[in-house]
Amino acid sequence: MSSLDPYAELGVPKDASTVQVRRAYRARAKKVHPDAGGSAPEFERARRAMIVLTDPVKRERFDRDGHIDEDRPDNARGNALQVIEQFVAGVLDAYVKTMQNDPRHRDLMKEFRAKMDEEIGGLAGKIAVGRQVQEFVRDMASRFSTDDPLDPIGRGFDRKLQEIETNIAAMEGAKECRKLAAEIAATYSFRMDAPPQYAPQGFTIFRGQT
Repeated sequence: MSSLDPYAELGVPKDASTVQVRRAYRARAKKVHPDAGGSAPEFERARRAMIVLTDPVKRERFDRDGHIDEDRPDNARGNALQVIEQFVAGVLDAYVKTMQNDPRHRDLMKEFRAKMDEEIGGLAGKIAVGRQVQEFVRDMASRFSTDDPLDPIGRGFDRKLQEIETNIAAMEGAKECRKLAAEIAATYSFRMDAPPQYAPQGFTIFRGQT
């Protein structure tokens, strides 16, 4: 049995239509959104309630036994390890192909941390833009009102907001994945070889005499 009752969360009856659910979600989301004085957990509960009640399969399952089908848990550590493995494989492949920039003479852990910092910063920027777009779409949606129970414009905005939320969630997941990858990589050390001596001591470089 789930601790979340999506009907109670959105304040809709058991026979509420999808249009009614979406309308109730919009009203609830405006109240509990962190930017409106609410909190992230409250907003997440409202979002999950809306997802359950607008998905026929999830809704039928909840109506039948009170259980909410959760999304498959992501393998955070596995994804982070994959990021590290791809970096190492890329370094090896690049050297094998070109035989230049020998990785044995480079601080690979420092390079990896720099790469993660760059990617995390890029994702953070994209997430910030996504949040701005999200607020713009919410503001636009709030400017439309109708007595039409079908509310085609409202449904269109709901779909767009869901799409934006999905994209933001994916980018946040990617950012956290790279943070974890950096933490895992920090447990490693890498023994570097000294840079090669192209003119060892005792070796004479002959030059043409003037």
